[in-house]
Formats: sequence, structure tokens, C-alpha cells
Amino acid sequence: LVENIYIINDLLDINLDCVIIDECQDFKEDWQIALSMIQDRQDKKFFMFGDPEQTAIENWKIIDGFLDNKISLDQNLRNTNEINTFVNTLFNKTSNNSGINGEGVTQYVFSSQDIASQLKELEVQLPKILNELKNEGYELSDIAILTSHAQRIKDVKSIKVFGKQLSEQYDIEVTSSLKYKGLEKNCVIAVFPTYNFKNAERLKNIIYTGLTRAKVKLVLIISEDLKKELEFLKEKFVFFFGGN
Repeated sequence: LVENIYIINDLLDINLDCVIIDECQDFKEDWQIALSMIQDRQDKKFFMFGDPEQTAIENWKIIDGFLDNKISLDQNLRNTNEINTFVNTLFNKTSNNSGINGEGVTQYVFSSQDIASQLKELEVQLPKILNELKNEGYELSDIAILTSHAQRIKDVKSIKVFGKQLSEQYDIEVTSSLKYKGLEKNCVIAVFPTYNFKNAERLKNIIYTGLTRAKVKLVLIISEDLKKELEFLKEKFVFFFGGN
């Protein structure tokens, strides 16, 4: 539909003075071109807002000559100071803190190496973590569990907490981090077991998006091999581990 929108507007004789694209990192180049073609005035305005770190498109870019001005927004308005500082360290970024203090980041590294054993660990640890969060005053509706891809979502949803599977706990969201772009929760549990993903940039985007969805509290659960892989890529971004 986006690719053909300029044809539709031409047939309906619709001309727009201004186009605004939010989450522009999810718009392919031909989508950007199509949206620019629905304007025909010399003083037309085109605005794009987005974060390239969250793109699901390989080698995403804004088409050449598309924008006259580029403004970088450097103030973090979603995360607490602690979460923002952690993400800045992790990805070698320099976003200014929001000025809101919170509970920080809790980290758990799987002790086992294979995915089957890690999922067994998760079956034990995740109910404990959720029970702790409940004791801290978090409702299930305050929590999102974000992971890497469809199979991991299925695995997480099969885990029993509070007497029934997470797939039956309708108040708590379990989904992939990239599908949660543009959304947020007070608490995010980011689950990243072993994942043989060959595209380092895409892997970075998956993790970055998941971690930055947390407003107040972040719990990171990650495999040792993924931790080492991220450390190997530290020339692109810095990964910090400590605490639990």
C-alpha cells in the first residue's frame, strides 16, 4: 500500500503540504520515495522521526538528498538515569539522562552453555524474578518479557508462573523486542539465551530495542556465549556486565 500510495493520491486528486513519518527506521527506501511523491508543492514539508539503532531493515538509510536538515535528539525521556547509563555504556552512546532516578538494572547470566539447559534454568529463574517483582509492588500489567524471535517467545510462554503458563497470564506481555518498538513498560525482562545470529548489526538492534523499552526497572537475562560475542564486537559498542 505504501509503495502505491502516490498512485492512489493521484487518482483521487489529493495533494499534501506536509508528510510526517514516525518510526522512520522501519520505512524502506522505496516507501520513502513513494511518500515523497504525494507532494507537488515547492514549499512542501517532510519530517522523519526515528532511531536507526532500532531498525529491522538491513543496511537501512534515508534516501540520498531526501532531507535538508538532520537534527539529533540527545535527551533520554523514557528511561531512568540508571537504565540510560547502562545502555550508554553497553552501546557506546552519549544520550543525556532523563533526570529521573530509578531502580537500575539487574543482570543474570545463564550458567549452562546449550539452549535446552538454558531454557530449564529460565523455567526456574523466571518465576522467582516475577515473584520478586510482585513483592516489590509491580502488577503483571506493568511488566513485558521481551526476547529475540518467535521460537523463544513460544518457549517463554510455556513457562509456569503463579500456577499457570505465561500464555494464560493475559496481563503480562511476552513478545519479541523488535515488535515492541515504540512501546514501553515500567519493567522489562529482556531474555536473550544462546542465539546463533550472523548479522552483528541486527543482533545489536534486537538487544538495544529490548533494553530501551524499560521505563523504571530492567532485568537482563543473557547467555554466556552471547555475552562473549558482544564483547568481541566491542569496537562497535561497549558491553558492561557486573552485579548478579
